[in-house]
Amino acid sequence: MKKKWLFPILLTALLIGCSNNVEPTENFVVGVKNVNGETVQVLNTTVFLRTYSKKAFNKLFPTYTSIIQRVHKESDRYNQYNDYSEIYNLNKDKQLSNASDEVLTMLNNVIELSELTDGKFNPAIGPLIDIWSPLFNNGTNNDPSAADIEDALTKVPSSPLSDYIKIENKNVQYQNLDLELDLGAYAKGFALEVANEAFKDDENPLMIYAGGSSIILKGTKPYAEGNWIIDIDNPDNYLSSVAQLYLKGTHAISTSGDYQKYFLNSEGLRRHHILNPHTGYPATNYRSITIYSDRRADILDALTTALFNCETDQEFVGLIDKVEEHYELDIEFVYVKKDGNSNYLGVSSGAKEVIKNPKLEVREITC
Repeated sequence: MKKKWLFPILLTALLIGCSNNVEPTENFVVGVKNVNGETVQVLNTTVFLRTYSKKAFNKLFPTYTSIIQRVHKESDRYNQYNDYSEIYNLNKDKQLSNASDEVLTMLNNVIELSELTDGKFNPAIGPLIDIWSPLFNNGTNNDPSAADIEDALTKVPSSPLSDYIKIENKNVQYQNLDLELDLGAYAKGFALEVANEAFKDDENPLMIYAGGSSIILKGTKPYAEGNWIIDIDNPDNYLSSVAQLYLKGTHAISTSGDYQKYFLNSEGLRRHHILNPHTGYPATNYRSITIYSDRRADILDALTTALFNCETDQEFVGLIDKVEEHYELDIEFVYVKKDGNSNYLGVSSGAKEVIKNPKLEVREITC
């Protein structure tokens, strides 16, 4: 849900310093048509592939396009397609027969992640999204009514999600007819992981990108001294950055922030799209969170949402530790948080070693 018109700026920054022996080649994945013939943007964001040779790009891009479009159709809850409308149909019919292997994988993973994060990541917040989402586009400064939020919360599972979704063989059945899944906080990372797996035998360095909120960097960048340079956006001015991460080698990266899709309510409170499934309101403790590891963009995609709903740094770090142990990952983080009237950067010890050009105070978080 990054603003797609930021892409040319990002592109310019990433291409600076390119040597004459390297030919960065990239393109967008085009939208898909729903059953009404309307064009739908894949994963509701800008998705592209970049390689550093035209030959590699021509080989990989058709496969990449096919994967992204397929996962979008499988996971889109808002549109029906002539094929792959699985989450749409599951929400509509409250059951799904002969689900695809990818959809079963997504469902099992989001159920596991929801329970692992104690519901801080909850893919069943469709009713909450439905009352908040229209407000980001109509110029309002009014929250949904307290009654509407309370009603939506009654439809959001508060106990383990496995109590609400029964999966047997390839058949899925909702145990509660109010259930409404929304995989928007997971599907981008999952799609990139599927693409990355398809490219595992290809040795060309590449970047696969979904709106800046999910990125996979593969191999050694052939310029900039091998550094992949990732901007940490300034939440108060998204056309600038507050620091960069200089990363070498293969990485999965996820970012969530309160500045991509928001409005200020009548009390001047920032209301953004990352909703706390326990309160029904947008989380307020962090401005942005970036995490990275050597793999599992799908896990990281969901985890940034869960971390946004943490109340304290102790809870934040404890949740990362829990996910690291469960999935055998090493996760580093950078967050932007407000202290009084100023923002600062909270970083893990590993991120502190690779953060460059900070424009805010850097604090190592060791709880």
